[in-house]
Amino acid sequence: MKKYSAISEMYYGNRGSCGNINLNEEENESLTRLIDRENKFLEKIKNNKPVLDAYEKLSDEQCEQNALNNEHFYKEGFKFGFLMALDVLCDK
Repeated sequence: MKKYSAISEMYYGNRGSCGNINLNEEENESLTRLIDRENKFLEKIKNNKPVLDAYEKLSDEQCEQNALNNEHFYKEGFKFGFLMALDVLCDK
């Protein structure tokens, strides 16, 4: 019987990446509302170039911040998970 390897799972992309995280119903509904509101907002400002440009810059900065936060939280979760594993292994 082959031993399970979390490292192999991560290497082959089966675990540990954002693409493997499925949104639940509440998250999907929230995302749908967000997209709908953004589309309605963009429709209202589409003819106002300065406001549209400012919004796009703001949106780009928010996306960058979200990406940085997600990376930080992922790393912290990984580190804490490893510390919990050490606790379990060393508490014998």
